[in-house]
Amino acid sequence: MEYGSFCPVSKAAEVVCERWSLLVVRELLAGSTRFGELRRGLPSCPPATLSKRLRQLEAAGVVDRVEVDGQPRHHLTEAGRELYPIVSAMGEWGQRWVRSSYPDGDLDPDELLWDVRRFLDPAGLERDPCVVMLELELPGPRRKPYWMVVDGGAVDLCDVDPNREVDAVVRGHVRDLTRVWMGDTTFVAEVRDERIEVHGARPVVRRLPTWFGQHPILAPVAPAR
Repeated sequence: MEYGSFCPVSKAAEVVCERWSLLVVRELLAGSTRFGELRRGLPSCPPATLSKRLRQLEAAGVVDRVEVDGQPRHHLTEAGRELYPIVSAMGEWGQRWVRSSYPDGDLDPDELLWDVRRFLDPAGLERDPCVVMLELELPGPRRKPYWMVVDGGAVDLCDVDPNREVDAVVRGHVRDLTRVWMGDTTFVAEVRDERIEVHGARPVVRRLPTWFGQHPILAPVAPAR
């Protein structure tokens, strides 16, 4: 999309305002480098579109593509990293002025839990290895299980049973967990009001509310009055 203008705002918009482009940058800023990781952070983005946007950002000098052990990795260039305050400001502006009311179409458990996983402290449950199963109710209604696996000082998100002993189980609607993550409520309040259920080993259950937590950047942003 070209605006046919010398204006720097329009030139920048030509690079980052194509659909999905700025969200691809957001994922790269969050630490994703593999195509599969980018897909998990952008589950609604068609793979062909993601590939196209990566090529366009590379051509614009925003992204570098390198081979590591024969596998492609994508990294932001200096120009790409300089977009951080813009992406951050847009997130905070959106949280303040156009905050979601969480209709069914805005809810995606894959996107939610992948985002949560980025910020989870592997030592936060004080048990390694440790497995937390999340049984999420989705719009429909239907249910889908996930597993957060802490092992060797890292946290992995699985949507296929890892066949490991489960230390704790969290049950709730994806809407309620999204509201917790985005700062509209707290894990403790949702458990108290019986919208979220937690069962399992007491030491793990006791630490879960703090471990799951809230988005460290966006949750503190209050909605505009």
